Amino acid sequence: WYCTKDVFWRDADGYFYFCGRSDEMFKVAGQWVSPLDLEEVLLSHPAVREVAVTASGSDDATLRTKAWIVSDLPSELLAEELRALCKA
Repeated sequence: WYCTKDVFWRDADGYFYFCGRSDEMFKVAGQWVSPLDLEEVLLSHPAVREVAVTASGSDDATLRTKAWIVSDLPSELLAEELRALCKA
């Protein structure tokens, strides 16, 4: 057998859903986070031109997400809008 490191979750009906690869994902507060999914959400905002999402922290127990944004309109208001967009 070959270990692909693919990550899935199963719903109550027994269906499996592909989440990504474990080497592309990281855990934040006990949940798997896909940087590609977050980047896609952030790029949906009209003020965002480019984005990169990384894991940030000193060890695996305290990892957080960090987004690097390129925008023509950088501001604290934009940062709050992007946080709200990701939470939604």
